[in-house]
Amino acid sequence: MRLLTVAGMLLLSSSALAAEREITFSLLDLDIEQRSDTPQLVIVSLSKDGHLQLRSQGVIPVGSGGYNAVVRLAFEEGTITTLLHVERNEHGFAGQYSVFSGSGAYSGAHGHGLLRTLTGYEAAASSKGVYQARLQVTMPELAIAGVQ
Repeated sequence: MRLLTVAGMLLLSSSALAAEREITFSLLDLDIEQRSDTPQLVIVSLSKDGHLQLRSQGVIPVGSGGYNAVVRLAFEEGTITTLLHVERNEHGFAGQYSVFSGSGAYSGAHGHGLLRTLTGYEAAASSKGVYQARLQVTMPELAIAGVQ
């Protein structure tokens, strides 16, 4: 009976653990353009094999300034879905990400992040782009108790 109680406590404590991960990626260009009476978030980035990727999606203007968009980010391990609030500033754009779901290795993900425009030496030295995003993502460790 005592062994069963200890095993139950281990199972409960293992399932409460979460994995945190910092994900950083860069964008070559980012802009808000008016297309067909709808503002569009236009993103240019480099794929892993060095090809240019262009993405465009609708955004919602926010009364206090800036724009909101639901952005799905695809990575090799899975996807992360975020709400991005982006605003123009004196250097380009700044934004905040709210991570609210994921798939694959990011299943159950939540967290937050920032988008910023690199300036000066940082921008000149960057071979991947002048916009940098950094996400702090927490994923539940669903497999810890089941695998061990």
